[in-house]
Amino acid sequence: MVSNILPVAALAGAAMAACPLSVELTGATGHVAQVAVTNTANEAITVFKGNTVLLDHATKDLVVEDASGNALPFEGSFVKYRRTNIAPEMFQTIQPGETVNTEVNAATTYKLAGVASAKVNALQGFHYVTGAAAPTSLKETAYCEATSNQMTIVPDQSKVAE
Repeated sequence: MVSNILPVAALAGAAMAACPLSVELTGATGHVAQVAVTNTANEAITVFKGNTVLLDHATKDLVVEDASGNALPFEGSFVKYRRTNIAPEMFQTIQPGETVNTEVNAATTYKLAGVASAKVNALQGFHYVTGAAAPTSLKETAYCEATSNQMTIVPDQSKVAE
């Protein structure tokens, strides 16, 4: 029985591990991190932008720690999007090999006043479909997670101070 379970578990792990999108922190200016999302697949991927760096909302796009490695409390929003009748504008198609660059302001979701430096990384959960046609329901999408490299930011205290 165990011999029958192992191949199935291995296939399930391989399917979960194969995210067609990668996320990389490419730089920072003060407390604003530059984030690159790349389609690593051989075909177009259409991504739901909700709760990702692809949509400019104060959601949990970054994980932020102080210089000692202690997680800072998240102070942004948790948005629960409708799962059906989703507008096509909530999706973005990324061509094979294409990189979408965006910025995330860590001060919009974390209190950085008094924080001399912080470690950030981007943890993204993507709902996506293969191809350029946007679905109307999240049930029609696959899901994967991608984590970026870690980077140190130096918050601009003149802009984050309350």
